[in-house]
Amino acid sequence: AEAPCPIVPPPKEYHDLGRTLTLETSDAAAIVVGVKATEPERYAAEYLQTQIERRFQLQLAIYDETGVPQAVTQILLLGQVDTNAWLKRLCSDRKIDLSADSPGHDGFVIRCLEDGQRQVVLIGGGNPRGVIYGQHAFFDLLRLERGRVRFPVVSVRDWPSIPWRGRPHSVLKQHLVPGALDAYLREHINFT
Repeated sequence: AEAPCPIVPPPKEYHDLGRTLTLETSDAAAIVVGVKATEPERYAAEYLQTQIERRFQLQLAIYDETGVPQAVTQILLLGQVDTNAWLKRLCSDRKIDLSADSPGHDGFVIRCLEDGQRQVVLIGGGNPRGVIYGQHAFFDLLRLERGRVRFPVVSVRDWPSIPWRGRPHSVLKQHLVPGALDAYLREHINFT
């Protein structure tokens, strides 16, 4: 039996492959976005960076796909096939179905792969919001075990059952409270 899924809300497809990996130190691990990354994709990278630093006191640099130092052996690769050539190549080589049609609107995939000498966690979205949702799901996988940040090797695929998720909200100044929009994104609310 597979281990219980730690991602909230649980994704439509979750396969624990029975192994765990350690998130490397700041020198060996980095968050990577495409050279054509959209503003939401850059937000996803920065938010993931901030959350890892807050919870685990681990500072990961963010690079675009062309500027990753050779010493970096573990990559958290965020993006879409249209904006990140590295991600597009991996999806093509490994037959990972990632597009606006599959997993679709706000959908994402997470896969743990080897790419040459590098360990890659591919966090790909069907659109820019999908990248944000994917990085939140990946963060849910991280656990502190015996002083090291660990995560299961998984294959995840998710998409919303309801494309537009939100509600009318008449007190507009509440949207401007620091962290309010971050909380909306964390809960997959995509309109108010």
